[in-house]
Amino acid sequence: AQDMPGATCEVIRVRLHDPSESETLFRDSAQEFWYTTTISEADSLYVHTVTWNSVKQLRTMMSSITSIVLVLFAAIIVLVSLLVVRFRIRNSIEEGMTNIGALKAVGYTGTQLLHATLLQFALIAVVGTLGGIGLSYAVLPFVSQVLESQTALLWRQGFDPLCSALTLVFILLAVLAVTWLSARRIRTLQALVALRQGLATHSFKHNYLPLDTSKGALAWLLAIKSTLQSKGQMITIAIIVATVTFAAAAGVSIYDNLALHPDAFGRLLSGEMPDAALFVDTPDNAEKIRESIEDDERVRKVFSYQNFLVMIEDINVNAIAVEDPSLLEGGLLYEGRYPEHDNEVAISGILFGQTGKAIGDTIEVAQGARTDRYLVVGLIQTVNNNGLACMLTPSGVCRIQPDFRFREIYVYMQDSTQTAEFLELVSQRFGADLNSTVNLSELMDAQLGVYGDIFQVVAIAVVAVTALVVFLVLYLMLKTVILRRRRELGIHKALGFTTWQLMNQFALQFIPVITLGIAVGGIAGIFGFNPIFVALTRGMGIMTASMPAPLGLTTIMCVALVVLAYALALLIAWRIRKVSAYALVSE
Repeated sequence: AQDMPGATCEVIRVRLHDPSESETLFRDSAQEFWYTTTISEADSLYVHTVTWNSVKQLRTMMSSITSIVLVLFAAIIVLVSLLVVRFRIRNSIEEGMTNIGALKAVGYTGTQLLHATLLQFALIAVVGTLGGIGLSYAVLPFVSQVLESQTALLWRQGFDPLCSALTLVFILLAVLAVTWLSARRIRTLQALVALRQGLATHSFKHNYLPLDTSKGALAWLLAIKSTLQSKGQMITIAIIVATVTFAAAAGVSIYDNLALHPDAFGRLLSGEMPDAALFVDTPDNAEKIRESIEDDERVRKVFSYQNFLVMIEDINVNAIAVEDPSLLEGGLLYEGRYPEHDNEVAISGILFGQTGKAIGDTIEVAQGARTDRYLVVGLIQTVNNNGLACMLTPSGVCRIQPDFRFREIYVYMQDSTQTAEFLELVSQRFGADLNSTVNLSELMDAQLGVYGDIFQVVAIAVVAVTALVVFLVLYLMLKTVILRRRRELGIHKALGFTTWQLMNQFALQFIPVITLGIAVGGIAGIFGFNPIFVALTRGMGIMTASMPAPLGLTTIMCVALVVLAYALALLIAWRIRKVSAYALVSE
């Protein structure tokens, strides 16, 4: 009191044995004090609580979204890896069919060979997972530095044996399951059939595109014939490419909506995002100031807006009152309508989940010793106060606070760059009547700029890993095809085909299916980004989103991936140039 004689409130700090029980402590204290005190106009914000849960949610919100994106991307990479394992095992069986037959002929059982295959890929999975875990700990300090700019918290990540062990066990079990499903045919494969390269009887496959009657470039015809004769392999490639392209398209959408054009994301976070907010000392002065600035030519829109605290079923809820909801530009409402009458209320999706109250139900709202029932007419969304919010009409607030009047003013500018100058003039003119002013446009730009930097790194990482996965998949597939068809390549070289023609034929064999996979993944990323983003962030209070995927950037990325795939296919097939026709035929 001596240091701050003008203070009108007191701060009470409470340290609990278990910080997660802070919400329970507030509810118990509310039962004792909140419902027994009449709230006057002088102290309409009777109590403002900051709990451990609310601080944790505020400081870790962006880190949580980043973590969710990275975990989802990691799951996609694991899925792609399992598909590659399946492809590799099936091709290993086909390539080693004669060896399998020989081993069975000398007495090895199918179960023994299956167990050997399981052990082989289990060892590879263990070595690869341990290497990946070690690499992740090397990268974590960089991730920590990126997130510190938003959380303002230092993260010194040490070795986590539980997470590392769970990761190792999960990946090992997944690889073993895929290996067993892919290699179980070894048990029933007869030795004679295996020695005949898997042919139980004569097999005469349909001759697609006979060269003597089909029209078109020879390289394209041979490539298409090879594609149609390897449908299973091509389907696997298409699924892998579509999956990683979807991840890359989602990463591009995140970058565009959170880094390049963050306004929609900003409205999701704040609910309403004006250019400036004025906090006035008394309602009379608030009304006077609002009337005087609404004629300013720099002001596009001005209206009264108020945040205050209420209790709904012993839950601490941030209530919103707006002079005219039609003036709102944010993304608050997502279902139903805004309240229009004094007995109506709109509640947040999180509050709906905790209370079970839906549109058409009635709910009790309390402020101090006054309680009244309201009809739920709409659902709103916000991440503030852990997503616990509601909206009332000004007359509706008066039912529980009879002397309620606005003391906050929201301002939208014609040009947001003039906000600082406008607030300076307002402070000079009404400084004695203002408690504070906030340049929300500048504040939001600073906050979203931090988010943009974080997700720029995330998007670059996602696209880079996508390109790497495409390269590895193509390398594995083309190398396998070249080894399996070396005799055919030797015949083609003996017939006069040049190295470039064979390389181009191999590259073109994969381009149609890769293009199809990229197109499917890109379209899925464009239309699936919003629903997946909402599903992942629903627990934070975001119930719906309107963040359109960037068609231009996504299209450019997809075209670049197709060109990259073709170039990589030519690069991988370059090994054909040094192999003679005699060597290819005689190997």
